[in-house]
Amino acid sequence: MVAYKDRRFFVTAKHCLKSQDRDPNSIRIEIDANSGVFDAFHRLYLPEGTEEWKDLAIYEFDPKVNPPAKLNSKDFLELDLFARVPFDISSGSRFAIRAYPTDLNAPDFDARILKHTSVSLSAGWDGRWSSPNCGGLQIDASLDELHKMGLTDLDGASGAPVFEIRTVPGGQMAVFRGVIVQGAMRMQRFIGAPVVFTALDKAVN
Repeated sequence: MVAYKDRRFFVTAKHCLKSQDRDPNSIRIEIDANSGVFDAFHRLYLPEGTEEWKDLAIYEFDPKVNPPAKLNSKDFLELDLFARVPFDISSGSRFAIRAYPTDLNAPDFDARILKHTSVSLSAGWDGRWSSPNCGGLQIDASLDELHKMGLTDLDGASGAPVFEIRTVPGGQMAVFRGVIVQGAMRMQRFIGAPVVFTALDKAVN
């Protein structure tokens, strides 16, 4: 969930919405995790096209039915500052992702809990792919280490945010770099932040 230009959105990978019997407009998301309250959207924006770098879905939360205190909560990632950061990734760049793999998230429909167990992983840059603003990551953890975490794959990582970890005076900072769209265990591919911001600007307008 992100905040951008004084609006509140939920951003994920478009292919996560695909199902023979699912209407994308019927999907609801909890703003307050594990509250059992699934909140209404104002509208859905889907970039047209089947290219991997267009694999985005952007929902805007409906401000008319969601209280301002909820929409202004700290759970929303503030993206305005990151929109001005150049997409200047180098071979030595370090990254972090936080995902909710299917292996760790058996749904509890009685308790109305879907995905509540996350995993945080570090990764290195694996080069560009598909278009200048998209790239690949290699997860640092070995296959054995991932298996010990209970992961047979990283299915469910799509839609997870990608952050570059930068060293700054006094410590480190995490810079938003994009959204995971596909991968095979240790190799993950993501849509770069410039593409995400272009899509958000169209959703805002």
